[in-house]
Amino acid sequence: MRLGSWGFVVVLVSMMLSLVFIAVVLMGIAMLAGAGLSD
Repeated sequence: MRLGSWGFVVVLVSMMLSLVFIAVVLMGIAMLAGAGLSD
């Protein structure tokens, strides 16, 4: 039971980290695009 729950937690954390990473990358691209358009 504990091993299964730990695996589930690890999968959830990895998914959340990947989503946060994608969000940060998209925000960075949006900021760069906005700066380029403003110039």
